Amino acid sequence: ERAQLAETMMRHLSVAVAMIISAAMATTVVGAFTASFVSLPRFMPPATRLAPLETSARRCRRASSLAANSDADADADAEDSGEWTSLTDSSHAPFAVRKRVLEVASEGAPAVESGREVSIHYSGTLVGAGAGVSDWTARDAVECWLSTQQGVPEGVAESFLEKDVGGSKLTDGTFDDDFAGTELGVSNRMQCKKLVMAARRLAKQVEEYPEGGAEFDSSEERGPYKFVVGKGKAIKGMDLAVSTMRVGEKAEVICRSDYAYGKEGLRKSDGTVIVPPYATLRFEIDLLESQ
Repeated sequence: ERAQLAETMMRHLSVAVAMIISAAMATTVVGAFTASFVSLPRFMPPATRLAPLETSARRCRRASSLAANSDADADADAEDSGEWTSLTDSSHAPFAVRKRVLEVASEGAPAVESGREVSIHYSGTLVGAGAGVSDWTARDAVECWLSTQQGVPEGVAESFLEKDVGGSKLTDGTFDDDFAGTELGVSNRMQCKKLVMAARRLAKQVEEYPEGGAEFDSSEERGPYKFVVGKGKAIKGMDLAVSTMRVGEKAEVICRSDYAYGKEGLRKSDGTVIVPPYATLRFEIDLLESQ
């Protein structure tokens, strides 16, 4: 009986120990689960919890902002490094007026505002053979020259672009009656002859001005030139360039004839040519003051 009683007690003790061990293990698992649950993101501060859920729209807005800042920085870097930048609509007249900074204005220097009087020193020279005519692209030829000719048939401008009729073809003898009639589709003989004669006048200009660099004007002897920006008191190219400058800045500017003296050029009262027709001009401009 004693042996049976001892065996029964040992069996009950083993069961009790097993129950204690199971309870301890359950407590460990629950504790681990609770610790893990407490560490979930929804218990993080709101800003931290929402960060992984940032919307695509917000990311796009931020990317666009960074891209815009990058473009602005690139433009500023281009000016600071003296690279050429276009001041005209690139889809219509790419680089019709272009500028590069020669000397950067000091930090905080005032910018030019439209309607304000400015004071500048400048010098102006002719650009290239024929005062730039030889360097015309087909687009230049259409916008600077063909657009000023009277009675040009519809579709000729498109033919200029298609056949790549730039300054060289207008002035090297290619542009004759046969070319204008056959290649460009100018069927009216009188209009064809007028265009050919106008092209020959351009070719003569190339002969008269074989090289660029001739200075035609300067403020050095007369003193600073003053004018009101945006009021048509200076040629379009100079007015546009100065409107982008800051006081103390010095820049080089090149402008096509349609932003300079156009098809008439510039003459003295006695008829002496100062700037030939359709001339591309280069200016060095030093912005002294803006009031």
